[in-house]
Amino acid sequence: MVEVDLGAIRRNVGSLKPVEAELMAVVKADGYGHGDVAVARAALEAGATWLGVALVEEGLTLRDAGIEAPILVLSELPPGSEPVALAHRLTPTVASDAALDRLATVARGSVGVHVKVDTGMHRLGVWPPGDAVAFATRVAHAGLEVEGLWTHFARSEEDAATTTRQLEVFLTVVEAARREGIQPRYLHAANSGAVLLHPGSHLDLVRTGIAIYGIPPAPDLGGAASLELQPALSWRSSVSAVRRLAAGEKVSYGHRYELERDAWVATVPVGYADGYPR
Repeated sequence: MVEVDLGAIRRNVGSLKPVEAELMAVVKADGYGHGDVAVARAALEAGATWLGVALVEEGLTLRDAGIEAPILVLSELPPGSEPVALAHRLTPTVASDAALDRLATVARGSVGVHVKVDTGMHRLGVWPPGDAVAFATRVAHAGLEVEGLWTHFARSEEDAATTTRQLEVFLTVVEAARREGIQPRYLHAANSGAVLLHPGSHLDLVRTGIAIYGIPPAPDLGGAASLELQPALSWRSSVSAVRRLAAGEKVSYGHRYELERDAWVATVPVGYADGYPR
């Protein structure tokens, strides 16, 4: 049985939220398996102001549950999904002319979008970064509002030099965009590792995923330890059978474990069908 402590979610969000920036709780993949709707509500109660999802369908699930907070789709909208996404007030990420053209075709009125800049993660975003200002200008000329400008760190939990370099590239793009009259309401770059270790990257909004569930993005992080993140998920079972076996008996698949002494052996009903490696 899986138990999720929503109180731990609330405490983690409260600990992670910077004083001078808003917090986006990333609840993709069913809230990392914790339950997206329940986690979203707990995070919002604790001070989050945005939610992040990977898929349009994930955003629709939150809207169908009555959640009204801003929701950013962290990937570009798949072709054909633009009307339903906009109808449900999901905020799109754009990083390509193809996605921009599709969105501009169906948008009615002012639609806020977040332009993603690839500063070195190389997963999604305008590349090279020097092209981002021209792209953001095309977004504005298409009648859309550049509400956000963002990037994603590749090694924030383990490499300060790479993170600093990515942030510098991003801020250079931001300054160039401002000189062209583009003034995004939200600048965001910090993921969980950067929230914990790189306060200079917090900007207007931080995006916290794994950390709100109480798991540091890497082991032995000083920042995570100081915040005392609390794991929110417990996986429990119960003992279904007990037997006494003699020394020398071998147990379970492959007989890889041999008792060194007489012992009690308990059977716990959980296995690889439940995700426990055989």
